[in-house]
Amino acid sequence: MSLNPATWPVAGKLAAIVAGSVLVIGGATAVFVSANAVNIGHPPVSSSAPPAAEPGVSTFLCQGTTWDDLFQWNDNSGSLSGTFQSAELSGQAPQEAVSTNSGGLSGTLNGTAITMSIGLSQPLYGSLNGGQLSLNVPQPDGTIQPVTCNQAGISDWNSAVSALDGQANEDNQQAQQAQASASAQASHDNTVSSAQQSLSGAVSALQNDSASLNSDSTLAGDISTMKSDYGTEQSDFQTEKSDGCPGASGDASAVGADASAIGTDLDAMNTDIGSLQSSGIKAIHDDKTAIQSDLATLNNLGVAPGTDPSAAISSGDQALKNAANAISWAQGQANGINQQAKALATQAANYASSIGCP
Repeated sequence: MSLNPATWPVAGKLAAIVAGSVLVIGGATAVFVSANAVNIGHPPVSSSAPPAAEPGVSTFLCQGTTWDDLFQWNDNSGSLSGTFQSAELSGQAPQEAVSTNSGGLSGTLNGTAITMSIGLSQPLYGSLNGGQLSLNVPQPDGTIQPVTCNQAGISDWNSAVSALDGQANEDNQQAQQAQASASAQASHDNTVSSAQQSLSGAVSALQNDSASLNSDSTLAGDISTMKSDYGTEQSDFQTEKSDGCPGASGDASAVGADASAIGTDLDAMNTDIGSLQSSGIKAIHDDKTAIQSDLATLNNLGVAPGTDPSAAISSGDQALKNAANAISWAQGQANGINQQAKALATQAANYASSIGCP
């Protein structure tokens, strides 16, 4: 029963006692707990003999699961005067804390019948039998709930409040641990989701890059250009042999220019090979590296990959093999054509000289 002197109904609203109703009076608002509940870690005071208290001062301790109240008074021929103190858990873990309240107490004691005023809208009525104080406490719904308090000492009050502090610390620690666990799980889930998405993207990229590399016809086009230019060179050489002097000399120069053009074609093809290696081929290697990294991340997280990369990896490996073969073939073709072009240019120059054309 935690004490709040601002929220209780007038006596006319009181009705029958409702078993299991709960009450805390305290702080700025009323907080209700089971009147017969016991807070784990600080059970109600009970002993064969009343605890020691201040001389001439009656001290009673009321305890609930989340609150404790202390009443102290002097009895002057049935006229009571003293104080009350209350402590209760407030707030939500991990920000839970013990809040306290206190105030004056007045009342009367007539035999075992006791009346106490602690600043509520009406007095509290009950009975005092030896070491036990029973109070009829009004509820917000107009009913009355009996609350039992036991004779105690200041040390019992201190222990009860200390137990509330311990409960708050335990609740806060558990809430912090739960938050940390939830945060760790959320981080794990985000990492898994990110790795799965990355793996799916890398597999898709590898499939696309493999198809693109397989369809690249740049080197074949380079060889086709060299063959065409070599055909032009051969045609010019035939013209040279048909023209004779003095035209043969100019035709020989044309054949030489054709050979130079083929040399330029060879340089262009080598540049294309470099581009292929730094773009299409490199892209596949990068895709495979990304896939292996994502697989390692998922493995470390203890999660199976959501995308099977085996088919894409096989396609990538085949594309790399095809590209290597294409480069080897193009280099062989280009070098052969270039050598033939140079030899034909030499033959054309020698032919012009052989028929006396300067």
